Amino acid sequence: GEGEQTKITFIISDKRFSRRFPSDCSLNNSILNWLGTLSSVIPAKVISGDWILMNTTMFPSKPMEFCESKNKTLYALKLWPSGTVELSMAQSREES
Repeated sequence: GEGEQTKITFIISDKRFSRRFPSDCSLNNSILNWLGTLSSVIPAKVISGDWILMNTTMFPSKPMEFCESKNKTLYALKLWPSGTVELSMAQSREES
């Protein structure tokens, strides 16, 4: 039912996409796979750390480090009952 669904709004550049996922899906099995249907480049860039998924549902926004977050459920990532995730470039590791 509705209570088991999470509505996620994705912000990618200047575009917005919304989709519902089961709230007990993991970040890897839901969001990353779905983003791969938009562009096959996205999952590889997120996994490599070049791009990062930011949870912008609340202020301040929080990065969802892929290695730490990939097996967490959307509920555990505080993306339930709805959330906003922004895809952004990771800060360069060379800058200090």
